[in-house]
Amino acid sequence: MRLRDGDIATVVAILAQLLEFGLPYPATILKIILTVLFTIPGRSVFLPALLICQFFASDFLLGDVSTYEYLLERHEAARVTILGFPLTTNYVFAVAVTLRVFHEVISRPETFRGIISTGWLWAWVSCFGPALLAVLIGKTEGRFSWTAPIRDVMMVGCLFYGMILARNKTETIAIIIHRLIPLTIGMLSLAMIGYFYSRGMYLVTALGPAFFLTGRTLGQRSQRWTKYAILFGLSLAYAFAFYPTAYAMLPHCCIPPRATHLHSLRSGLLQSL
Repeated sequence: MRLRDGDIATVVAILAQLLEFGLPYPATILKIILTVLFTIPGRSVFLPALLICQFFASDFLLGDVSTYEYLLERHEAARVTILGFPLTTNYVFAVAVTLRVFHEVISRPETFRGIISTGWLWAWVSCFGPALLAVLIGKTEGRFSWTAPIRDVMMVGCLFYGMILARNKTETIAIIIHRLIPLTIGMLSLAMIGYFYSRGMYLVTALGPAFFLTGRTLGQRSQRWTKYAILFGLSLAYAFAFYPTAYAMLPHCCIPPRATHLHSLRSGLLQSL
């Protein structure tokens, strides 16, 4: 099993993430390029690096450094505007996934044969017309988050992109067990002690139940699905114990300072999109 390419990609992604703390704009350009390079091959070995590239320096809450002004500046710098269209690594990933799926449909349609009806692919493609129209109207009228329609449609392509990754089942399972699960456990641990938060945590949290239930269904060996169980437990603790307690159930006066700052910070950052 050759995982070396993925490990090198992960190290490069981590270095680009660190660069964003000091040079956000150049780091964003680098991460955009890396996102494309890691997505187009359609190999699961690049999943950890792709996941790292989807987060921003503003997602890490590092004490006094993480003032609202500092993080808002970093968040604004973590985008590139081309012809009035704002690009972040998240948006570029959606575009790259869409193009990769289109390429697979044209060059190797047998990838999806026997897994999903081609009617679902055509139904997805047919949604691009109304989405583009909604984007143009939203842009003209200056609507909040006017890129959302086309982003949402492109992200549906992740379903078909997953089928591309699944062509090499052995490699994909190895990456999940030995690379992706340790990475997501680390991210959940940072989030639970208040040093990390991102909207991407919804995805990370969902991976726990998905991996665990899939592993048990497939009858994995105990030493393998134990990792699934650990991630599953952390996901449940974060979703149903830590997150609601820290940010929703406690009175404002009782919320820890880091959580209070996080709550107000996210509201401001989301308004800037």
